[in-house]
Amino acid sequence: MATKNNLRNNYEQHIFLSQVAEDLGRYGHTDIKCPECDGEFSILVTGSSYEIRCETDDCIKFTSRGI
Repeated sequence: MATKNNLRNNYEQHIFLSQVAEDLGRYGHTDIKCPECDGEFSILVTGSSYEIRCETDDCIKFTSRGI
């Protein structure tokens, strides 16, 4: 699992944030902390799209757009 500051490339970030998205989608919460700032993650669902983001401003976010 990713630890603080070891997400070296976009692929690793994608895998890490996909796990966060799966936890949030399945359970409504995740115990995974942001590797950049130790912040919490939240999810915003709009239609078939969603955005996973660290609750710290200007930190990590991941957007998935549906069909």
